[in-house]
Amino acid sequence: MILFLKQLCEKRILIISEIILFLFLNLHAAEAKLNNQDSLIDNKSISKTIIEDLINAGEDYLQILNYSITSTYKHIAYPLATIDIALIASGLDENIRVCQCKKQDIWLLKQMGEVKTAIALPSGIYLSGLIFKDEELRTTGRLLFESLLLSSTVNTGLKYILGRSRPFMEMGNYNFQFFEFSDNYQSFPSGHTCAAFTIATLLAGRIDNNWVDAGLYLLATGTGFHRILADKHWFSDVIIGGAIGIFSSNLVLSAFEDNEKEKLRNKDKEQNKYTWSIQPQLGFYGSRILFTLKW
Repeated sequence: MILFLKQLCEKRILIISEIILFLFLNLHAAEAKLNNQDSLIDNKSISKTIIEDLINAGEDYLQILNYSITSTYKHIAYPLATIDIALIASGLDENIRVCQCKKQDIWLLKQMGEVKTAIALPSGIYLSGLIFKDEELRTTGRLLFESLLLSSTVNTGLKYILGRSRPFMEMGNYNFQFFEFSDNYQSFPSGHTCAAFTIATLLAGRIDNNWVDAGLYLLATGTGFHRILADKHWFSDVIIGGAIGIFSSNLVLSAFEDNEKEKLRNKDKEQNKYTWSIQPQLGFYGSRILFTLKW
C-alpha cells in the first residue's frame, strides 16, 4: 500500500512538473498570441515548415560529417582530452563508490536523463514554436532533437561495444564483456548523464542567461551524482557520459552557426550578383553618360 501511494505521488509530481514546464516554455509564445490573434499557422504552413526544418537538420549533420572529414584541431582535441580524463577518473571509481551514502534512486534527479524527458522536452519546445510562429523556439527544439540523437547514438554504441559491468555486479571497474547486450553490462558511459548534459548544454547555448545556465548544469551534475549514488554507474561512466553530451551539443550548435553564416553569405552574393549604375561625365569633347553593369 505504501509503495502504491509512493508511485501515485511520484506520478502526480511528474504531471505537475510537466504542466509547469509546458507553461514556462509557452510563456513567450502565449504573449505573442495575445498580441496577434492570427498567430496560429495553417496546416499548409505547418507541413512546409516541418519539411524545411528536416532539410536544415540534414544540413547540420552534413556539416558535422564535414568536421569529421576535415578533422580540424578543435574537433579532435576535445575527444582526446576526454579519453585522458576517463583514464584518470577510472582510478577513482572504486574509492568514490565506497564513499556513497546509500544505494537508492533519487526520483527528482533521475528525471532529466530519462527517455521520456529526452522526447517530451524537445517535442514541447518545437511544437510551441511551430504553433505560435516563434522561429527561435522552434529552432531550439530542432537543435535539441539533433543533439540528443547524436549523443544517444554515440553513447549507446559505446555501451554495446564495450559492455562494462555495472558496479552492483561486484565484478570490478575494469570488467568488460565486449558486444554484450544485457543491461547489466551497459555501464559505460552513463546514458542519463549524457542526456542531461546534452539538454543543459544546448539550452544554455540558446538561452544565454547565466542564472539559467547555472541551474541547468547544476541539475545535470545532480543527475550524474544520482547515477553513482544509485550504484548504477562508475564515476568514469558519468564523466564520459557528460563529456559526450557536452561535445554533441556544442558540435550541433557549431554546425548550425556555420550553416547560418553560409546562408547569409550566399544570400548576399545573390543580392549583389547584378549591379548597375549610371554616371554622367564631362570631357574635353563634350558630356556623356556612363552605364556600368557588374555580375
